[in-house]
Amino acid sequence: MKSNDLSVKSDKNEFNLEGFERVSGELFAKSVIPQVTIKHGSLVFNAHAIKMLDNCRQIQILMNYAKKSMLVRACDENLFHSVQWSKVDKNGEVVPKIIYGKPFTGKLIYEMFWEFKGTYKINGKQVKDLDEKMLEFQLENLADTL
Repeated sequence: MKSNDLSVKSDKNEFNLEGFERVSGELFAKSVIPQVTIKHGSLVFNAHAIKMLDNCRQIQILMNYAKKSMLVRACDENLFHSVQWSKVDKNGEVVPKIIYGKPFTGKLIYEMFWEFKGTYKINGKQVKDLDEKMLEFQLENLADTL
């Protein structure tokens, strides 16, 4: 079979892939960027965001509405205003957990002039203050509006 021949042959049947093209992996989202998905009622951070904060279970969310910025930092579960953003699945892996909160997401959507029925993905970046690792999400830099 030639290297550019895309037909698939077997004993039972034959399927011709002529006209099909391989889709480049560059066209798909990569999970190497911390991301948050926000919709009215909930938000969830991706697995890479959790890894960037050393697989912590609890976070504090700090908002600066004037700068349209959200800051996330790891914290102890007993700390006032902590929120659980990850959990351990049945295989022992740390995975994202949906954070429910209509009052918070409602205010956020209102302040950002977003649509209440929309879903928004925002890319983040790691920032540091002394030795503390944090994630910053510029809320005006939407990765996707779904």
